[in-house]
Amino acid sequence: IIVITIVSWLYCLGLWIAISSLVFVQCVPSSSSALTASLTGSSSGNSASSNAMQSPQKRGSGAADLTKDQCNKTVDIFEDVSSPEVNSLNVGRPLTCWYRFRTLKGAPRDFVLRLRFKKFKVGTLLNATYCEGGYLQIVDGNAKTDVSNRREPGMFCGEAEQPQTFISETNYVKVLFHTDNFTDQTYFTFDSRAEQQTEVYLRYGQHPELYPNRRGEVVQGSYCEREYRDCRLQTCYVQSPAYPGLYPRALNCRYKLHTRQPYIKLYLQNEQFGVDGQRCENVMTCPIRPIGSGKEHCPYDWLAVYDGRDEHSPLIGKFCGLGKFPFSIIGTSQYMYVEFVTSPAGPLLNTGFHFNVGNWPGHVETAGIKHGICDWLLSSDSLKDSSASEGIFLSIAHWYPPNTSCSYHIKGRIGEIVRLYFPSFRINRIESPILKYDGDCGESLTIYDSDHPDPARIIKTFCDTFSRPMEKVDFVSTSPSLYVQFDSKTGSYSGSSLYYWAHYDFFNNTRFGDPVPNTLCDEVMYAWKHPGGKIRSPMNSLIFKRTGGADVRCPYKFVG
Repeated sequence: IIVITIVSWLYCLGLWIAISSLVFVQCVPSSSSALTASLTGSSSGNSASSNAMQSPQKRGSGAADLTKDQCNKTVDIFEDVSSPEVNSLNVGRPLTCWYRFRTLKGAPRDFVLRLRFKKFKVGTLLNATYCEGGYLQIVDGNAKTDVSNRREPGMFCGEAEQPQTFISETNYVKVLFHTDNFTDQTYFTFDSRAEQQTEVYLRYGQHPELYPNRRGEVVQGSYCEREYRDCRLQTCYVQSPAYPGLYPRALNCRYKLHTRQPYIKLYLQNEQFGVDGQRCENVMTCPIRPIGSGKEHCPYDWLAVYDGRDEHSPLIGKFCGLGKFPFSIIGTSQYMYVEFVTSPAGPLLNTGFHFNVGNWPGHVETAGIKHGICDWLLSSDSLKDSSASEGIFLSIAHWYPPNTSCSYHIKGRIGEIVRLYFPSFRINRIESPILKYDGDCGESLTIYDSDHPDPARIIKTFCDTFSRPMEKVDFVSTSPSLYVQFDSKTGSYSGSSLYYWAHYDFFNNTRFGDPVPNTLCDEVMYAWKHPGGKIRSPMNSLIFKRTGGADVRCPYKFVG
């Protein structure tokens, strides 16, 4: 019997080789060692045996490929994968399908997988935190890859009729599909392809070999925690995982940013921001969420930016929405901390963000004492210690919250006066407000002839809505102090709408008599006040500068 069985198998093998280009022969030795053959293209009498063992077909056979829709298998790159057909064996029952991807032998390790979901409908999203009735999971990476989200891959659910793309961070991906009740209203279709990292230009940029840490250094054991050092233009990319494709669910990503010089700047360049911009594909049911900030506006997925080294630093904003990010975010130092959080479950939508990191060249060394973020004491003694003839201060170049007030108390010695002028001054509309304000003077700059903001001693006020800048015009105090105050009702993510470069200096205004009001240098000597004393030319050199080259006349009157 054993001999007959072996002969039967050998005969079957030879027959299969001879006619494999035409049909497929399935050989099953019976109890009597007879040969049983079934042709895949034959009559319905063989349908039972073909269901019991589906036969592998040649690649490219299209709809005739009976294996491509099976569950729980490793599939080839470029292969189309669809949910199984609904039949009497699976309809109305739970169904779980997983797929891994077979890569080509000899392929380089620096490739990623692009999965394109052509159609998708599974489960229902509840409260943006749970998928009811079914879900899709995308596991990116495993224990051997540098990063992996295998511990918390999250869930996608809902419906997507337009193609959606996921681009992995690693060369290993597993897709898992589950439904509690499989029907013809539950389906998915996707294909895949492998791409080298250099081909994903929007992620890695130009010449990625020159900037191996352009996307930051990965914190060991994490999926999306990264550290960036010494960032400058085009050397640091802060991106959502899987960018520019769909970002995964259940994320808690942290990015620590650093530049060599203040002020650190986070900005988008020609890319769209898409964090929780849509909760479903139908814009009538789920209107597009405009870009905004705040817990109420961003309850599910959000990007938080902190002004400092960690999450304990001041919160600049918590952002989400879809569209062109309208402004840059500028910190007050060399450090910034960014956190990206996504809900455990969500739609198969939204492609995240791509920020560049640099620094805003608005930092100058100011000779004075700083209190808080933007309050300064600029004294004559500090200026003398710096060996400079003039002091400089600039408008606020970094972010600040609504209702911010910044002051510059310019203080001279007894007998000195203060001169202030603006070599450069521009007044723009408020381009990046944190709080919208429709009234006049959302931001203003006021100069006081005083040592405090005295409304009775205002020299000039500039407003963002109606004032004209005054460049190279002297504002001179009548006492040793001048006080400058900037006020903002709106706040800003990227600096003041009143851009100015201010210079100040001090002049000796010592007089030996009583000054005559409304004159340049006239003095009166009263005998009962000054029985004896000095008389000399003006010590205030500003008098000679302000005449514009004309003659200077200083009458001195003596009253006995």
